[in-house]
Amino acid sequence: MAVRTRWVFALLTVFVLSGVGLVALGIWLSGKHVELKAGSTLVLDLSEDILEDRPADSRTQFFYEDHPTLWETVSAVRHAAADDRIEAVLVKDRGIDWGWGKLEELRLALATCQDSGKRVITWMEGGDERDYYLASVGDDVFLPPSTFLMVDGFALYASFLKGTLDALGVQADLEHVGEYKDAGEPLTRKNMSEPSREALSAVLDDEYGNFLATVGEARGWTAEETRRKVDEGPYLSEEALSAGLVDSLLYEADLDDILPQGEDGPRIELDDYLDHVHFGTPTSPRIGLVFASGTIMPGKSGFDPVWGRTLGHETLAKALKDAREDDKVKAIVLRVDSPGGDTYASNVMWREVKKTAAVKPVIASFSDVAASGGYYLAMGADSLVAQPGTLTGSIGVLGGKFNLSGLYKKIGMTVEVIARGQNAEFFSPLRNFTPAEREKYLAQLWEDYRLFVGIVAENRRQPEEEVEQLARGRVWTGGQAFERGLVDTLGGFDTAITLARARAGIAADQEVRYVVYPKVQRSFFNRVLNQVLNEPDVRGTALRLPGVEVLRSVVRLAGRPSLAWMPWEIEIR
Repeated sequence: MAVRTRWVFALLTVFVLSGVGLVALGIWLSGKHVELKAGSTLVLDLSEDILEDRPADSRTQFFYEDHPTLWETVSAVRHAAADDRIEAVLVKDRGIDWGWGKLEELRLALATCQDSGKRVITWMEGGDERDYYLASVGDDVFLPPSTFLMVDGFALYASFLKGTLDALGVQADLEHVGEYKDAGEPLTRKNMSEPSREALSAVLDDEYGNFLATVGEARGWTAEETRRKVDEGPYLSEEALSAGLVDSLLYEADLDDILPQGEDGPRIELDDYLDHVHFGTPTSPRIGLVFASGTIMPGKSGFDPVWGRTLGHETLAKALKDAREDDKVKAIVLRVDSPGGDTYASNVMWREVKKTAAVKPVIASFSDVAASGGYYLAMGADSLVAQPGTLTGSIGVLGGKFNLSGLYKKIGMTVEVIARGQNAEFFSPLRNFTPAEREKYLAQLWEDYRLFVGIVAENRRQPEEEVEQLARGRVWTGGQAFERGLVDTLGGFDTAITLARARAGIAADQEVRYVVYPKVQRSFFNRVLNQVLNEPDVRGTALRLPGVEVLRSVVRLAGRPSLAWMPWEIEIR
């Protein structure tokens, strides 16, 4: 017994000492501070994906590597524009997979650096239109030898699974309000409807036109020259150089030779530079940054291995309440990056935004996508700001159920039902809606749709009849939405913050402090282990294969009677 006690004591001692060691190591690591010297180059080593914000709960954080967020990255670049110690910015792109709203956000910040006299150098390890769109802002654009630059035009892919569901014996019994509300089409059709083709073609044309105009202006080409260069792609490195798409071919290891020298050419990584970025003193007036990212679901925000981040109405409502009740917060920027989701949850979030805007200014800033429920929740804000490439609108609703009787028959499964009540089997998975049930269900969807249109009309100060012409489930780009009055201003974080300052009566040159909501509960041990072990990225990124997004939609739709949800993931490459 005494021997066992000694062993237990010894093990406890080891655990305690290990814990103390980790704490000490964490304190030491967090205390490391890289000196910022004159003539420095800020290095942005961009990863495949970038987050709008860090998840608030520690369980969700486990699935995301601790990289700087988009807000931190953009803030650092804009801070560098006014930092005399920064002489240049080096962007290293190893293949990014961001949406166009995020790309436009960072590109604008890099252009601000150029305007302030900083040299912007961009280096790509290959890539496609997204990579080149960002890289083209550089004063010098580099590509390594013997790689590919896949600049060859835009294509939008839409997968249809009705044939697959037929083979499985599954029927998608779905209804929608608005002829453009086509989120259910991949499950009910084998090809695009004409309204869907019309809307998606318009989005593609606008995104492609923006790409040609932006890249052409940056490289000094005419519109015809830019279009011709795209039509002649893709390119090997040597071909890209001959065509003038890049300025030189350079291996990553040789970048040091072309960077500003300064005091021995010091370079500072983004993580280290953020320690030098000043976000305001504790006594400064505050601007709250409230993030609304992910597919909208009832309850708390979280992570799902199937489709990634979810935005829960309880989490966002609490974030807004915290910002609303903080007297030091003078205005709020609501950052939206959501394709929508559950109608009820979207409505609750809209109500909280509106309630907050009655107390202090709320400016909504749209990222890659603010569509359907993502657009719905922002209708309580005072002003809406979108990037030209933001997917916006999709004012419509859909819903339904799946008839699995054919699948059950194929696998030899039988189900018996005992029911009480005329509509007890309304959402039965064993049959389609009856005519009476369908009529009742469509009436309910129309009520949700009219409510959505009315809320938009109130925010946009337009007659419902005019909003109806822009609604019907149609997706617009941010530029198209601006032309039609669905957003107030084109721009990003900087534009939204300028508006928030003005609404709150904060002078343009007055220092402000930024406070992020929801408050992030970062795990100390996860942070330490990430720094010590350099753990790999375990983000639960969704498979980007034809049909996978449509399969995920089956899971999303199941059990949700009404959705304000955008069509399939629109990915333009």
